[in-house]
Amino acid sequence: RGHNYAAFLQAVNMTKDRGIHIGAHLIAGFPTETREEMLAMAEEISSLPIGFLKVHQLQVVKDTPLADLYREKPFYTFGYREYLDFIVDFIERTSPDIVFQRLFATAPDSILVAPDWGRSRYEILRDIERQLEARDTQQGKKYRLQPALHIGS
Repeated sequence: RGHNYAAFLQAVNMTKDRGIHIGAHLIAGFPTETREEMLAMAEEISSLPIGFLKVHQLQVVKDTPLADLYREKPFYTFGYREYLDFIVDFIERTSPDIVFQRLFATAPDSILVAPDWGRSRYEILRDIERQLEARDTQQGKKYRLQPALHIGS
């Protein structure tokens, strides 16, 4: 929301120094991000004193500057199956000490422009769980096994 990564780190450190529990909120899928950069966020966040994490796909919502950009020049947003694969990869790379508070977002149909997955919250959560089971994986299984790709400021 108008701040860069350096400002985020400064806020995390100032908050940690006061003994306050810290949560973070990540949105994956901005048009300029690569899959590798998005997955690197898991390792980066895991290296910080973060206790809680909300992560979800980019959503284009009506009557926003992002919706205006999307209307003028549509950009790619996550497909459903692609996001399931991504979020399971992300979960695997996230420290098991972090509590996930959100894994996806579902804007109301009345304001959602993209992506339109046509699925309920229950279906999405069920499919994430099924993907974890099918891959015989869990949170933190690949934590610290991937080479670090540091996010710039």
